[in-house]
Amino acid sequence: MSDAADAQLADLADAVLTLAREIELHLLEDSEIITLTATARMVLRHVHHHPASSPSEIGVRLGVKRPNVSEALRQLEHLGLITRTRPDGDGRGVVVSITQLAEDNLSRIRRVWADALAPALRLDLDVPELDRRLRALVDVVVARRTGQL
Repeated sequence: MSDAADAQLADLADAVLTLAREIELHLLEDSEIITLTATARMVLRHVHHHPASSPSEIGVRLGVKRPNVSEALRQLEHLGLITRTRPDGDGRGVVVSITQLAEDNLSRIRRVWADALAPALRLDLDVPELDRRLRALVDVVVARRTGQL
């Protein structure tokens, strides 16, 4: 890769991190959102998008060590945001699902996120296309980290 390409990718990463921080700051505007650690938020969002995930699947996809996933799951379970169940016929495996309380909390969070990004509509961006491209970027970055690329 060229120095120019490296600089562009680093600038993109910087912009994504800055935007993520700005979005997170908006969460403070809604006092009814249940406060979670960063790891617990990542785990909850993952389980929301991938119902019935196992703790090991969560750890691999998020790049989080097993003890940290376990701690996040304990926190989420204690708050009533997830349930852990054993699938029929599997005495050892556990799958994680979110509760209605988590669905409600995530709905509040998504409203705050939408409000935080609402000024972007003035930029005449093709939001669905931007979303598609960012999700594709996430997929290739995760695939590279997990050895699938």
